This record gives sequence, structure tokens and C-alpha cells, in this order.
Amino acid sequence: MTIVYLSDGYRGGASTFLEQNINYNLKNKKKVILIDENPKKTFPNLKSTNNLKIVKLSIFKDKKKIKNFLEDYKASYYFFFFTNFAILVYYFFFFFMIKKKIIKIAIALHSGVFKYNFKVILGLIFFSFFSLRLDYMIYGSYSSKRWWLNLFPWMKLINHKVVLNGVEKNQKRKKKKSFLNISFIGRLEKENDPNLFIDISSLNKKNKNLKFNIFGDGTLHKKLNKDAKNVKFWGWTKKEKIYNNTDITIITSPLNNFPYAALESNSYGIPVITAAKGDIRRIIQNNFNGYIFDIRTKENYNKHLKKTVKNYKKLSKNSFINAKKFDSQKSCYKIWRFLKIENNNIR
Repeated sequence: MTIVYLSDGYRGGASTFLEQNINYNLKNKKKVILIDENPKKTFPNLKSTNNLKIVKLSIFKDKKKIKNFLEDYKASYYFFFFTNFAILVYYFFFFFMIKKKIIKIAIALHSGVFKYNFKVILGLIFFSFFSLRLDYMIYGSYSSKRWWLNLFPWMKLINHKVVLNGVEKNQKRKKKKSFLNISFIGRLEKENDPNLFIDISSLNKKNKNLKFNIFGDGTLHKKLNKDAKNVKFWGWTKKEKIYNNTDITIITSPLNNFPYAALESNSYGIPVITAAKGDIRRIIQNNFNGYIFDIRTKENYNKHLKKTVKNYKKLSKNSFINAKKFDSQKSCYKIWRFLKIENNNIR
């Protein structure tokens, strides 16, 4: 059996999820093909082994080359795995025309869709019907499952399961004595509302005890950089560097299903502040490992930022404890047990 991961190069939670699962299967000595245009950039922590074959092609630009590669590759059994619904639409007829090889197909959905236009809406409709031919569907959160099934109730017919994301064990970081680093971590897109983070930083521009950072990139980068007066922009940065320069994580998006930014922050003993709806509320417990509230204003965020600073020692300790509930190896094991692929890495 060969597991084929189809990646669209999207940086964020989807790539972290795929990277965890690829490394998990490589650890269990499974044969893996990764198709991604720039794998070093998309998957910076990918393990290199003899069982991993990397194909540096773009999923959408190089469709013909990818089809030719898969048709020629010597595999008796393919298991296709991806996270972007558009991939199923784009490759649907190819997947089900490979007669000479036994194949199974699984998709993992971690969120809904935030940007709508005619093309996206048409793609969603096609996907909802094409998905009925999938072998397995994995939802990364209960809120993600509700989003899809509320719009397309017939997707209940697919063999599906909710498996919450996990996080790797990390060392609790030590707080700098002179100041606290306050960070936004994620894509600079409208759905994450980084503008609100800039507004929060502006309320503290005279406070020398707080340093504000943005880790990530996106279409709003230039505008945000122009508006920000006391924020350092790091771009896409290695995980260790992000959390070595973070003491408090602020998540400003209105909806967040089960974000790695919250899980990873807690795994380093970093409290999280958010007003997001969704399954993020299964991670953050108010006044335990951070603060979570309903009214999403810069004043409300700032009020809870002051509380976090005041109660930092307790919140940091509890954050590190809380992260132990979400183990990436157990999460991966649940996924591949559901997919009926035997792995012996963890039970």
C-alpha cells in the first residue's frame, strides 16, 4: 500500500495536520508519496526517510504530469489523502478511472469556507455530491462537521468521524523578565481579523512592558504593516522561533474550530485570549489556561490581556498541563484506525 498526500501548499493548520500524519505513517514504515510544489516551505518539520517520495509539482497547475506519474508508479494499492475540497472536484474523474490499481480516498475537513464567489459556490455544490463517492470523511472538529452538514445534509451518508487535532509535547518556555511578547499567529486574511490585533496593540503603544508580534503572512500584510505602529512582523517562521518569542497568544478570528495556534501555545505553557466561537472553546477554559469571552471588541480583549498579565504564572502553568490532553500521536492513531490502516505506533 502507498499513501498519497495531495497538498495545495496552504500554510497553516491544514499543513500542520498533514505533516503530523505524514510523519506518523513514516514512523510506522508506511510508503508515502507527497505531492507539493514547495514541500520544504509547506512542511518544515517533515521527516526524511527512504519510505518518503516527494513529487515537486503543483496540484492544480500540473494535473497532467501528476496523473501520468501516478499511472506509471508501481503501486498495487493507492490510498489518497487530502484536506482541500477542491482537489476532489479537480481530480474526481481521474480517481475513479484508475481501473488497474485498487484505491481508497479520504478527505479531512477542518473548517468551513470563508470566501464566497460564484466559482467557490459552484465548487462546493459539486464537491457535496462528488463526496458521496469518498471512502472516508474526517472532521477536525464538531463545529466543522456542523458547518458542512447544515449546508449539505446528504454528506451524512459518507462514512465519517470527528477526530480532534493533537499537539506534540514541548518544553515549557521561560518568560522574559523585562517584558511580555503578545503574538498573533496565523494567516493574514479577513477571516482571522488581524486588524483587530492591530487595534489591540494601538491601545498599548505607550506600554513598554508589552511587545506585539505578528507571525504569518497573507493578502492583508501590506495594509497591516502600514497601519501598525508598534507591531513587529515576522512572516512565516519556524515553530520554535514563534513560541520562543511569545508569552501570550491572542486569537482574533470570530470563528475558530480547533486551531493549532491554541494547542501549540498551550504546549509551551503560553496562555491564549480569544472571543472566537467554535470548538476552540474545548481547548481554552476561562481563567484556567487563558480567557475566552463573547463580545469581540478591542476594549474587551485589552481588559482580558490585563487579567492575563496579572495572573500569568497560574495561567501559564495550567496551559502546559492542559496541552497534555491533546496528544498528536493519539490523534493520528484514531484517524488511521478509522481508515482501517494498521499502525502500531501508539494505542
